[in-house]
Amino acid sequence: MPIGPPQFSSPGSLAAPYMSPAEAYVWVSEVVARRTGGSGENRGDVPTPPLTQNARATYLLADQLTQGRRYRSFALVNTALLGNGYWQYYMTLLTAPVEIFPPALPLMTEVWQSWSISQGEMNRRTAQAMLTMQETTAEGRRTTECISP
Repeated sequence: MPIGPPQFSSPGSLAAPYMSPAEAYVWVSEVVARRTGGSGENRGDVPTPPLTQNARATYLLADQLTQGRRYRSFALVNTALLGNGYWQYYMTLLTAPVEIFPPALPLMTEVWQSWSISQGEMNRRTAQAMLTMQETTAEGRRTTECISP
């Protein structure tokens, strides 16, 4: 079933109604993600400051099965409403086979923290995406006006 803005809802397109970070992670990953606490109970989302305007961000601990092997991921997922049915998805994650994840997590975290997202670059890209969408919409209107009787 296609979902999202009607003009982009063809089968196979990456379009969907806005989702929370956890929902988007599962949908985009196309795997069943399970957030767990130490004993396996559902802990829920861990709120964190959003990375962009009009956004929500969440840290997730997710288990997945890929080609018969179990992996664990620690992910930061950010989703933001852009308007007119559009939204932005951003994810960064640490993943390792489940059996080595605990001892590998400190080193993976150190490497992860040595990199940072440039807020200016995110703002520039979001502004460019919005401008492109506005220009596309305007061009569509001009085309419709030209062919209308």
